[in-house]
Amino acid sequence: MKVTVERAQLLKSLGHVHRVVERRNTIPILANVLIRAEKAALSLKATDLDLEVIESIAAEVAPAGSTTVPAHMFYEIVRKLPEGSQVVLESSSDRAVLAVRAGRSRFTLQTLPESDFPDLAAGDMTHKFMLAGADLKRLIDKTQFAISTEETRYYLNGIYLHVAGSGKSQTLRAVATDGHRLAQTDLIEGIRFAQFQNWISDQLFPLEAVFGARQAKPAKASKPAKPGGPCQYRQRDYCCPRPEPISGDGRRATG
Repeated sequence: MKVTVERAQLLKSLGHVHRVVERRNTIPILANVLIRAEKAALSLKATDLDLEVIESIAAEVAPAGSTTVPAHMFYEIVRKLPEGSQVVLESSSDRAVLAVRAGRSRFTLQTLPESDFPDLAAGDMTHKFMLAGADLKRLIDKTQFAISTEETRYYLNGIYLHVAGSGKSQTLRAVATDGHRLAQTDLIEGIRFAQFQNWISDQLFPLEAVFGARQAKPAKASKPAKPGGPCQYRQRDYCCPRPEPISGDGRRATG
């Protein structure tokens, strides 16, 4: 495998992907990022077995191939490379190491087999909807402060997305709570969510994906939330209980 890619694009993509990788891992392959080069594109994938992040960027590929390397070490190497440089990634014939070259700098990283890397979301996504990046950012900004960070209450570790109302009054509603406060905001736009109601109503937008999407640059126009985009967040299927009214001293914020 040999790939040539711009340092700025590679750094930006690694910045999104490496955040899902925990620094201390009891499973060695989970500390790595999967690198796959094919059809003039470089794909980066990382997972913690709950959340999977995939990002693709344009690259010169000849020949194609794939391998895995330590995510945080790879990110730090690329971050310290000269700005504006072209980065060359080249793996050996037995794929035991990956060489990283840029200008006069050269690094060699130990690799693990691609076959050991877990795949959480085999197959294609069957649902999609259109949502402008600015609208998604607003939904997150209005609710993320109320997300619970307690690991024992995993069903509150995210933003609850669902369709509210019926007919022409349908809206996409985002709700977050930590058990003491609740934040809710609605997206009132002419977006057709009816055909996806059963899908969206049972989904929790996980905490890591919230932060990743919040840091991404908002799109100027509506973009489809579907596979094939430059960056994808996938998660295991969790049952998300409907939020219950808060009593006592709990506060509710609406946007």
